Amino acid sequence: MKKISLLAIFIPYLGGVLSVFAQSVTFVDPVIEKSARSALGVSADQNITEAQIQAITTLTLVDDGKPQSLSDLSKFTSLQYLYLDYIGDLDLSPVWGLSENLSILEISGSTPTRLAGITNMPILYTLGLGGNKLTTVDFLLDNNFPSLNYLDLEDNYLDLNNSQILSELESLKSSISQFGYIDAESMLPKGFQDLTAEKARVNASSDPESYILRGIYELLAIFESTGANSLQEFAISIGVEDSVRGFLLSDLSALESLDTDLNMDLQTRELAEYFQNSFIPALERADAAFSMATIDGSVKLEQSLTGSDVVISIDQADVYVLRSIANLAAALAAIQSGYDWDLNAEKVDSLDNDQNVSADSLRTLNSNFAGIRSASQLAKAKQFLTNTINQYQMASPLLRDSNRSDNRLFTLSAEDLSDEADFMESLLDMETAMAGSFEMDDNENLNLNQLFAGKVSLPNLLPASEGDKFETFIVPDPTMAGLLPDWDQRRVKEELLAADLVANPDVVFTNPKDGSALVVQYGEEYFWADTLSAAGSDLTLWTVGQSDGVLTQGTIRLSGSKGYRQDGFQDPSDSSSGAQVGGNEKTTTPADESNFTVNAFGNLELSGAVNTDVVSVLSWDGNGTWIESQFTGASSSVRKIFLNKTEAEAYFLSELEKISEEILEGWLWFDEYPWVWSSKYENWYYFKVMEIAEDELGLQHYNAKTKNWNRFYGPDSYLTDYTPSEMMEWKISISLDSGQYSAQLDFNEQNQSLLVTSGNKVEDWDYALQSSNQRNELYVQMKGPLPEQIYFEDVYQFESSTSGTLIRKELNPTDNALISQQTGTFTVTEKPQNPDDDYNLEAYDDFNGSELNGSKWISAWWSGGQPASVSSEYLKLSGSDVAQTPESLNPRGSDALVNTMDPQPTMHSFAEINATGVYGIEAKVMIPANAPASTKIGIVGFRFNPNGTKHSMGIELGYWGSGSGLQFEYENETPPIGDGTKTSTYDGALGTWYKLGLIHTPTKGYLLRDGEVVHEFDTTYEPNWYGLMSFNDEGNAYEVFVDDVRIYRKKASPKGWMWSDHFPWAYSDDEANWLYFGLAPDKSGLPGMIYWNANKQEWNNYSAN
Repeated sequence: MKKISLLAIFIPYLGGVLSVFAQSVTFVDPVIEKSARSALGVSADQNITEAQIQAITTLTLVDDGKPQSLSDLSKFTSLQYLYLDYIGDLDLSPVWGLSENLSILEISGSTPTRLAGITNMPILYTLGLGGNKLTTVDFLLDNNFPSLNYLDLEDNYLDLNNSQILSELESLKSSISQFGYIDAESMLPKGFQDLTAEKARVNASSDPESYILRGIYELLAIFESTGANSLQEFAISIGVEDSVRGFLLSDLSALESLDTDLNMDLQTRELAEYFQNSFIPALERADAAFSMATIDGSVKLEQSLTGSDVVISIDQADVYVLRSIANLAAALAAIQSGYDWDLNAEKVDSLDNDQNVSADSLRTLNSNFAGIRSASQLAKAKQFLTNTINQYQMASPLLRDSNRSDNRLFTLSAEDLSDEADFMESLLDMETAMAGSFEMDDNENLNLNQLFAGKVSLPNLLPASEGDKFETFIVPDPTMAGLLPDWDQRRVKEELLAADLVANPDVVFTNPKDGSALVVQYGEEYFWADTLSAAGSDLTLWTVGQSDGVLTQGTIRLSGSKGYRQDGFQDPSDSSSGAQVGGNEKTTTPADESNFTVNAFGNLELSGAVNTDVVSVLSWDGNGTWIESQFTGASSSVRKIFLNKTEAEAYFLSELEKISEEILEGWLWFDEYPWVWSSKYENWYYFKVMEIAEDELGLQHYNAKTKNWNRFYGPDSYLTDYTPSEMMEWKISISLDSGQYSAQLDFNEQNQSLLVTSGNKVEDWDYALQSSNQRNELYVQMKGPLPEQIYFEDVYQFESSTSGTLIRKELNPTDNALISQQTGTFTVTEKPQNPDDDYNLEAYDDFNGSELNGSKWISAWWSGGQPASVSSEYLKLSGSDVAQTPESLNPRGSDALVNTMDPQPTMHSFAEINATGVYGIEAKVMIPANAPASTKIGIVGFRFNPNGTKHSMGIELGYWGSGSGLQFEYENETPPIGDGTKTSTYDGALGTWYKLGLIHTPTKGYLLRDGEVVHEFDTTYEPNWYGLMSFNDEGNAYEVFVDDVRIYRKKASPKGWMWSDHFPWAYSDDEANWLYFGLAPDKSGLPGMIYWNANKQEWNNYSAN
C-alpha cells in the first residue's frame, strides 16, 4: 500500500487559509469600516476581503459619525457614488484619487482650503458642495468636468449681490454640459457666518434696518448663547454630547453629526426653567428691537443679509408680523412653563420599556402633572397673546393691500385671502375669550381668562385615573374652574363616556327583575346605573330611615320615566294605587307620582309636583341586602334601601327595638329610688308625700343643692330650685300699690350687696336670698345702711318667669317685730342668660393618639399652610415652605368666598369639627415662646354663604412682635365683610395655655375665656363651620398648639317627672304580667306608646282601649 504524507494533505489547506488572511482588509478609520460593513451586510466579527471592497460602488458616511481619516477610501477603487457629510477639516486627496469611476460626489461640512484641491473628474455627473463655507467658486473654473450635469452650491457664503461672484457662476455655468444646472439660490446670511460681528455692526446704528436685524439676531443668539440657562446647556442636560458647548451658527451643518444619549437623570421641568429664564427673555428682547423700527415705505435688505438670490424689502406690515411671531412664541413657551409637566426620564423610560405609559402612571410619578406650576407665567402668556393679536390686527390690512409689492418678507396671494380672514376672526374670538366669556359655534361659552388666571389645574379638576381612563365621570367642578361656564355634570358625563375615557364600572347590585346593573362602582364611589331609567324598566324599592328621631318606612316604585313615592311598606302591585300597610291595619295613602331619571351625578332624581327627592348611594352591606343612600329634598336623611320587602320589614323591627331602648334612656328612672336625677336642673331630688298644711297632704321634694324641702307642683314650677347664687346679677323693678315708692334692685354677685335706686337716691343694702316652701316664691331679706338700717322682708310670688306680686314687710331690725306691710308688683328687667344653661359641654378630643382622628377632624389649608396633625399629644396647626398637593384646600363651603379674595390668602391652617348638632366649641390654645411675629390662632364659627360673603364669630390670640403682650381679639363679623363688633385686650403671654370658647344660640353669641363670658352679641345667622384656624400675616413659618377640645350640644330636658317604686316596670292585672313602657314609633312609623311584654319577650303597640 502506498503511503500518503500528512504534509501533502495539509499544505493545500494551509495555503487556502493563508490566502484568506492575505486578502483580508484592515481599516484605519472605524467609521469608514462601519459604512463598508453596512454596504456589504457583513457583521463586525467577519473579515472583509479586498475583493469585497473593490465590489462596492456606493458608499455613504452620512449617518455613521464623523471619520478621523479618509485614507481608507483609496481601497474602494470601484466607487461610483460617494456621500461625505460633516467631515470637517480632513484631507480630501483620497477622494480625488477615485476620479476614474466616480460619477456622483457629495461633500458637506468641509473647508474651502480642502476643496480647492479638487482635480479633473471626467465622468462626474453630479457634484454637491453645499454647506462648505465657500466664498468663491474660482477653484472650479480651473478643472474640467465634461460630464457634469448638476452642481449644488447652496448654504455656502457666496455673496449673490457681488458682481465678481455672479461672473464666476456664469463662467462655471457655461463650462458644464449644455443641459447642466447650478443650484445657488440660497446662501447662509451674514448673521449665520459671524453673528458676533453682525450684532456689533447693527448695534452701532439706529436706522430701521438695524432695528429689524437686531431683533432677528436676538433670535439667532438663542442658539449661540452660553451660560447656565442657555440652550446649549439645556441640550447637554438632555444628553447631547458636550461638544455642542460653544456651538456657532457657522457650524450649522455639523449639528446632525452630534451624538445624543438620553440623560436618565433629566427632569422635564428643566424645559420649563429654560423657557422661563432664557428663551422668553430673548423673545422679549427681539420684540423690543422690532418695536423700534418704524418704516415709511420699505427697507431693502442686501442679499448677503438674507442669503436669498432675490432682493427682499421689508415694510411696516413685515415688522408687525415679526412682532406677532415673537409674542406668539413667547406665549406658547409661557403656557408650557406655566404648567407642571415634570417627570423623571429614567422612570418614564422604565414605564415605556414595560409598555406601561398611561395617564395613571404619569400621575403616579407626579401627582401635580398638568397642574399649575406658575400662575405668573400664565398671566404673562395672556399678555403675550394680547400683543400677538394687537400686532397682527395692524398687519392684516397692510398684508391684504393689493398694491403691496411681492418682494416682501411676508406676502399674501389672492388664494390666501379667505384663509387669512378666517385666521383674523379666530384671533378676535380668542381676544374675546381671554377678556371673559366667548360664545362658540355650539352656543356654549368659553372663558380663557380663567386659564390665564391660573385657575385651571387639571389634577384638581379631573377624576382619579385608572390606566388611560378616569375612575369616574364625577368631577369637582364641571365648568373646569370656569373655563367652560355652561358645562354641567351632565355634559361632562356625556363627553367622557362618548370619548371612552371612563373605566368600566364594577356592578355591585343587580336588578332582581332582569339581572341588569342597578348600582355600579366607579373608583371608590357608588352610583345608580343609567339603565335603571330605561324604557320598560320596573322596580320597587323599600326604604327605612329616621326623621326627627322617628323611624320611617317608605316605598318607591320606578317604572320607566315615572316614579311613585309612598309612606309605609307597600306591595309592588299596590305602589301606584295608594294601598299602604302599617301596623296591624291596612290604610290608604295617595302615591306621589314623579318624573324619574338617573341624573348626571349617578343619583336617582324623583321630581314631583310637591317636592323633588335626589337619592345618592353612600354604601352597601356587601351581601346584596341593602343600599345605604342619602335622600336630599324637602328634608335630608340617610335611609337604607331594600330590594325585598320581607328583609325591609325585618330590619325595621330590629331598628325599632334599638330606638325604643334609646328613647327609654331619656326617661327619669333610677336604682336609688326615691332619689331622682333631674337632667333639666342637673340636681338630685328626694320625693315624699308629706303634710303640707293641716289635713293637707302633698308631694314634697328635697333639694340636694339648697338642702331644703319644697312642694312639687309639676314641671311648670318656676323657681323652686333656684339658689341664691343663681339669683345674683338679677335686676328687679318694684312698685308698691301706695304709689309712693318704686325702686330698681341690682343684685351684685361680687360682694352680695344690693344696689337700691329710688328716685335720685342710690344706696348699698345687704341682702339674703332664699327659696320658699311655697310654689314659685322667693324670699329676700334686705337691710339698709346705718344709721337707720331699715329692714325689709320681701316675698316675690312669681306669676310668670319674669313678673308677679310683691309682699313687703318692714321689720324691726332688733327683734324682727312687724312694723308695716305693703303689696305691689315686680318685674325682672335683667336676668343674665348663662349660655351653659341650655347646652352640655362634651369631651371631643384630647389628641392622645399618634395621628389625627380623621373621623373627627377635617383639615384645610391655604398656600404655605400645612394640614393639621398631632404632635406630642397636641393638635398642631402650622405653616411652612413645604409644598402641599394641592397647594391650597379650602375649608368646606368657602369656595365662593375664596374666589372673591384678591390676593389669594396664604399661610392658613384649619381644623374643622366633623360632627353634627354642635352649638359651640371650647379648647385650650397656646402660641409657643419661639413663635415669629404676626402668628395667630383662633377658635371660630363661620357661616359661609353661596354669594361669597361670610359671617363669623370667634376669639383670636395673636403675637405681634418682641415686647408686646399677646392680643385677645373678640369678634363678631357679619356681611358685608368687616361689619360687626370687635374688642381687644393685650394681656396674654407666649408659651401659656388659654382656654377659649364660643357658643352660638339661635339669638345670641357668646365668647368665653377661661369659662367666663367676655363678649356677647345678638345674632341672626347660624354657623355652618366650627373649628380652629391659624395663620401668619407675614408669611413666616410657624407652629401653634391646641389641647382638650370640647363641644357644646343642646341639652335634652325631660318633658315631665316620672317615678315609681319599680319604674319603668308596671304590673298589669289584665295581663298578669310585668310590662315595660316607652315612647317610640309604632310599626307604621308614627309616634306612639309601646310596651315590652316580659312573658312573650316582644314589643307591642299600646292602645288605651
